Amino acid sequence: MNLATIVITGVAGFLGSSLAEYCLRHGHTVVGFDNLSRGSESNLSEIIDNEQFRFIELDLTNQQQLETNFPEADVCFHLAAINGTVFFHERALDVISSNIGMTMNVLRLCMQISTRLVFSSSPEAFGLVESMPLEDYNESKFPAAQDHQRFSYGATKYVEELAMHYGARQSLDVRIVRPFNVYGPRLRGKKDGQVIGRFLSQLLSNEPLELHYEGKHTRSFTYIDDAIEGIYKAGMLDVSHLDGKPLSGMSFNIGSDQEHQMIDVAKLLISLCQSERIALPDKPMILVESGYPGDSTRRSCQPQAAREHLHWEPKTTLEDGLLLMIQDVLRQSSLS
Repeated sequence: MNLATIVITGVAGFLGSSLAEYCLRHGHTVVGFDNLSRGSESNLSEIIDNEQFRFIELDLTNQQQLETNFPEADVCFHLAAINGTVFFHERALDVISSNIGMTMNVLRLCMQISTRLVFSSSPEAFGLVESMPLEDYNESKFPAAQDHQRFSYGATKYVEELAMHYGARQSLDVRIVRPFNVYGPRLRGKKDGQVIGRFLSQLLSNEPLELHYEGKHTRSFTYIDDAIEGIYKAGMLDVSHLDGKPLSGMSFNIGSDQEHQMIDVAKLLISLCQSERIALPDKPMILVESGYPGDSTRRSCQPQAAREHLHWEPKTTLEDGLLLMIQDVLRQSSLS
């Protein structure tokens, strides 16, 4: 696709702001939406004065607001969602109603004006699958709803089924991306943030890391620059590199196929902090036997479709990515 007008929902978040910067560097015009409930305008500081960028604060669940401000866009990257494991249990109603409401409104508008839609799903859409790694077209498995509310978020991402319905029945150009545990500068480090962000925030505050399941559970981690390249390609390429066929209707796992135990991730992060002369707590790790109800104890990624159809591979090792993240935090603190 040549130079395009691009809409990014959730633009003030970690992924959204990084994607906006990437699109602008490639010469596109970007219109970004965010209600700032989890995102921050500070994430947009590098691009807010760019003539090719326009930020609009609005509530995506308000269909009238969205219709009034939605441009004649070529591509929409729908990233907006209420995320954060703590919210899956404590605010399940908000997670479900907001995420599905936003997605329905965006789907309808993209359908009306023939805007290509890239729906940012999640490995949570696969539920509690035991067989690993998770493949691009993996089956999903969810526990009984009365057991816990852990998959309130995953259920809102399983509506990629709804996006595919629009593609198959309404001829909307839809692509699905599933970013796997993306980390890097600007990642939220608060209680409702992602695990790497929380770990680093705790260490910098001289607090110990609390590892659930004694640190034996696993995840696949993807550095932000790699993830953004994959998401961008999924939206901006017209046809597959493999066979030249249209990408519409395809799903892409955007993640590293390297699986890491959390205790190893914690040890690596501690070692890198020590190498940067960061003072650490006397006992930097606390191992506990359990975690949140329904947490996946193992999760790894198989990004085969992205390899074949997008010619995309993650390039950054976990060690290099964590070091870049630490150095950015230290650089920002020295400037403040």
